[in-house]
Amino acid sequence: MDKRDRARRRQLAVRRVVVSAIWAITLFSLTLIIVPAALSGSGFAFGRAARETQRPAASARPTAGPQETPAAPSETPGAEEEPATSPGAEAGEPETAPEEDAGEAESGPEAFAPVPQSEAVGDEYFKDAVFIGNSRTQGLRLYSGLKDTTWLCSVGLNVETVYTDRFSVNGKELSAVDALAELAPGKLYIMLGLNELGWKSTDLFAEKYGGIIDAALAANPDCVVYVQSILPVSAGQDAAGTWCNNSNVNKFNSRLMLLAEEKGVNYLNVASAVAGEDGRLPGGSTPDGIHLTPNCCVDWLNYLKTHTVTEDEA
Repeated sequence: MDKRDRARRRQLAVRRVVVSAIWAITLFSLTLIIVPAALSGSGFAFGRAARETQRPAASARPTAGPQETPAAPSETPGAEEEPATSPGAEAGEPETAPEEDAGEAESGPEAFAPVPQSEAVGDEYFKDAVFIGNSRTQGLRLYSGLKDTTWLCSVGLNVETVYTDRFSVNGKELSAVDALAELAPGKLYIMLGLNELGWKSTDLFAEKYGGIIDAALAANPDCVVYVQSILPVSAGQDAAGTWCNNSNVNKFNSRLMLLAEEKGVNYLNVASAVAGEDGRLPGGSTPDGIHLTPNCCVDWLNYLKTHTVTEDEA
């Protein structure tokens, strides 16, 4: 090999070294540019997106229920139960009720109410009447002055013993309920409930009471039935802590009013004729906190005389 060939080979070797060095420098420079960009660009964003898919977005997180997040003081209770907006046109329902619906609601049947005040009747109105009751009705019998009226009343009578206790009727010994078939009264006044105030079930009370009404109407479908409210007791009796109290009186009267509505008969709020402004019997109207004085019995009768219905109304 001559000198010329050796020189050429040395030049090629040097050239390869230079080219390699240039490529190394180029690759190193590219690395310095690309790697930081990758760390702050798409590569890092991909890793962050992967982590975000594992964590629910804020709008997708479950919201706390009413028990976990109490309403603010300015919010009214139950507001969360109402829809935030009224149904739109897409729901196919009007946002306001039709006017004719409102008119129908206003023209509906009147709510059931006690017999209103009417023109006073005389004693003769009660000639075909039967009074069923306990010791309070006995007081009315003694002090009202009514005559030619049938009384089926006794001390302690209640809606159970009214089916068993015997009364002398037309020479027969009959229970008060059976006597209704014998008498077929034109009017029936019932005053029961004082002795039942300790019962736990007003429904059982109403069931047995309803049997008396049914018996009267079976004997005479035209019978005018008056369900009289249970009279209140005095403040002293109310504070005695027994079952005979005005809270129970009010509870049983509410059930009686409902029963009268169910049976289609008349309810008399007799309690309003004898009670004071506080809803209790005034001290001067009762000797024992439960029963009535003679004058108070007259007030009771006057209420009955001014709260009657005609046969058409009955």
